[in-house]
Amino acid sequence: MPKASHNIALATIAVALSVLFLMPASAAGQGFGEPFQGEGAPGSQTEEESTPFVHGLTIGVGMSTYQGDLSRNPDNNVLKYFSSATPSVLVRADRRFGQFQQFGLNAELQYHRISGKTTSGGSQPLEVSNNLVGLDFTADYDLPYIRQGLFRVFLGGGPLFVISPSYSSNFPEPEEDERFDPLGSRVVGSVVAGVSMFDTFRIGVRVSTSDFLDGHVGIDGAKGVDYMGFFGVTHRFDFR
Repeated sequence: MPKASHNIALATIAVALSVLFLMPASAAGQGFGEPFQGEGAPGSQTEEESTPFVHGLTIGVGMSTYQGDLSRNPDNNVLKYFSSATPSVLVRADRRFGQFQQFGLNAELQYHRISGKTTSGGSQPLEVSNNLVGLDFTADYDLPYIRQGLFRVFLGGGPLFVISPSYSSNFPEPEEDERFDPLGSRVVGSVVAGVSMFDTFRIGVRVSTSDFLDGHVGIDGAKGVDYMGFFGVTHRFDFR
């Protein structure tokens, strides 16, 4: 869906720039030329030996914008992506690496609830709602520009648990129309990518390996995948 991808990219850039300009100066991290706090100080070797395996724990809340075959935004209007967003939550554990802590490995649990509805065709719209729990294993890297932690890109994936989906009573069975399949609870794969800023804001996209998150492969029968955008605020607790 090229048009949708283009609009999501524009929305992502707009939100990221807005947060950057509104970010208070105190939120800026230390520069890449400065060692990580405590590095090189007396007794640092002892401190390093006592550092826990998990360096930090992040919690966050935000919104998810679903884009699939039963999207409430078939025209891919950028503003509608945000107006139709639903709440999401996350918990993430991380471990940092490198002289300036610029590399990271993360294990993250996210919850999204998505819903879809046909907006044209037929006297009674088709509807679906779904609970999604993603267990993601990601790697991240601080882009070496301006300030440490300003732009931290992440990429990864893992299982996506589809829990108790519900469909409208008029939702077709595959015997009636092979483009539909109202599947129940199951596990599919997903890939996530995005960027975080100063461990306080993140925005990204999740792409499912299945085109049946909403029980439908597309009005025109074209093959593809379902995906969603997400954005939100986070807070990281440092255990070191």
